[in-house]
Amino acid sequence: MIRLLCFSILIHLCLLYITVVQGSAAEYGLTANLRFRETYNDNVFYKGIQDFEHRITPSLAFAAVTDRAEVQAAASLDMSFYQKNDEFNTVDQYYQLLADVFPSDRLQLAVTGTYVRDQTVYAELAQTGILTDRNTRKQATLAPAATYWFTARDRLQFIYGLNDTQFSDENIRDYLSNDLRISWIHDLKNERTNLVFLIGINQTNYSDTENTPDEKLTQRTVGAVAGFDHQLSETATFRLVAGPRYTNSDFRGSDRDDEQNASLVGDAQFTWHSERTTLSMKVNQGYVPSTAGQNVNRTRVDLGLAYRLTERLGCSLSGHYRFSETDGEEKTSKNQAFTVQPQMNYSLSRQMNLRLVYSYTSTENKITNNTEEQNRLVLELRWLIHKPEWKIRKPQPRVQWPWR
Repeated sequence: MIRLLCFSILIHLCLLYITVVQGSAAEYGLTANLRFRETYNDNVFYKGIQDFEHRITPSLAFAAVTDRAEVQAAASLDMSFYQKNDEFNTVDQYYQLLADVFPSDRLQLAVTGTYVRDQTVYAELAQTGILTDRNTRKQATLAPAATYWFTARDRLQFIYGLNDTQFSDENIRDYLSNDLRISWIHDLKNERTNLVFLIGINQTNYSDTENTPDEKLTQRTVGAVAGFDHQLSETATFRLVAGPRYTNSDFRGSDRDDEQNASLVGDAQFTWHSERTTLSMKVNQGYVPSTAGQNVNRTRVDLGLAYRLTERLGCSLSGHYRFSETDGEEKTSKNQAFTVQPQMNYSLSRQMNLRLVYSYTSTENKITNNTEEQNRLVLELRWLIHKPEWKIRKPQPRVQWPWR
């Protein structure tokens, strides 16, 4: 049923795109990238093993653009080979489809579809701060959206999100998440401020595992946020949204009692840039599905500072903090992770870029008091093999669900 729904949405949007394309001239382009990365890692997959990793990442992206529509399809393979421990060798896969259509001056239809097959360790750690065992994750997402402009300054947006995630480890719960979000955005007359009002419903179904063969979990969340985006100046922007959310956890086939939880969620962002410098700060409080077998409350802090020394040489420093814990009185997961990452970038030519990165990560499980540290040194060469001369107009970013 889910595959049929996804296929139907994609087919209908593509047909609509073809109809729009027939009425106007279209441009087509192919972008090809190739990355080579050499990494020294003193704690591979947090197993206490030191090794060198050789990584090759080819990527292809196709785009077709008209005045009223665009379709993009992209694919990437991430091939990792370890010098001493070839049992860690992997080939991760990433696929994405974007479509953006304007049937009329007031209506925009869009859809984003992705499929990922990768390893959970680094992906889950960056998302939630949870350090999990290495296993294969398969994740498919689909997000159709519609935006309607009532006036030049008022628009209503509907977004539906589907996330189907499965793990190779039978002791980790697979989950299916459904999101429905409705937002109203009002542009003030000063042309520098947008007011945002958003309500949403989420339901995430977790399957049973070998350890809990008869227990299934359904978590339903209702939430609402209000806030604004404001352009402080030509070089600085600020965003703040916040509101309440309520979650009900329904345990079936288990002695565990159902749980109800309420909390505040929100998102704050500040960006500033000059001719040579870019500064960004983001703080987010929300919830997200996880390998813990439940949704987790997650706090994210991201800081970034970049400086261009010359036309070709640049440097940056970034820091990331993640803290997460499951809802309820019985905490099955409570983790934090911190990463600091300085790097240097040098443009060898218009098509080649060299990057040197040092990354330090520290993790801690607050329940078991287990801690792990990792140091990585990365040298990367990126080769932009081909890119269209004309600029690709990417689909407009959606109003973000702040607790996701």
